[in-house]
Amino acid sequence: MATDAAQSFLLSCAEAERGLRPVIDLSDYLQRHGREVRWLSSQGGAATDERVIESCDTFVALVGEGYSMSTLLNAHLLYADGLRSLRTKVGHLSRPRILAMSLEGAQLPPMVQAIAVEWLSGPQDPGLISQPGGKHDGA
Repeated sequence: MATDAAQSFLLSCAEAERGLRPVIDLSDYLQRHGREVRWLSSQGGAATDERVIESCDTFVALVGEGYSMSTLLNAHLLYADGLRSLRTKVGHLSRPRILAMSLEGAQLPPMVQAIAVEWLSGPQDPGLISQPGGKHDGA
């Protein structure tokens, strides 16, 4: 895993939601704390998306309307969860860490609700840039 100062965060939300204040605040907060911030693109293709997910330290699902309407966003989250599970089973660090932040009260759709995520209370949640382990909640 990368050192704390070089942690990479992969942000996942609908492209139309990237301009929402909580999303901008989260990205700015991470960058101010020296974290690398990357975004999943809807134009990248499956192989590119998989490589980006495989290389990140932390996957952040920004759960808004996009997650309720896009099977691609949910597929990314499912891939990150499967990758973390596989790496844990073969003795690697449980990476990527999977966080979620609700946008405007949205919840994960039923197809991904069973995934254990750490829910953030907002863009500057103290657990955001800490090491894994805190609050896990599959709902």
